[in-house]
Amino acid sequence: MGSTGILGGTFNPFHNGHLRHVLEVREALGLDRVVILPCADPPHKDDKELLGFALRVALARAAIAGVQGLELDTVEETLPYPSYTWQTLTELRKRYPSETFFFMMGAESFAALDKWHRGFELPQLACLVIVPREDSDIELFHQSIRKFWPGPHPSP
Repeated sequence: MGSTGILGGTFNPFHNGHLRHVLEVREALGLDRVVILPCADPPHKDDKELLGFALRVALARAAIAGVQGLELDTVEETLPYPSYTWQTLTELRKRYPSETFFFMMGAESFAALDKWHRGFELPQLACLVIVPREDSDIELFHQSIRKFWPGPHPSP
């Protein structure tokens, strides 16, 4: 059984900020590997401004080339459209049943989890790793926790 970080996204394009976050999370959690999962058909993005899937994959692959412990997976290309995180994680869970997954998401995405397709089921498929951006408001994260999972919570 191994530990795998997962960073899914549109990656329009994949950039140094993405790379920095995956490397920091991999080190902080001692993950065996991190898998980059480009979103094939994001339901929340306008196709007019979106680079083609093959180009986004090629750019992400080039960005992580030679970085040990980082892999790219195009599993979403084989799944029904549109691409939903729940569906992708369910497929990965089937493929790797003994793996422990850590799904990375931004604080602003976490704050909108109630708008995601089956978003509240994601913690059953993977541990959620919330990655704040420099401009993220930590209070937004705490408000989201209290909103989505009411009850007592430990202090930070």
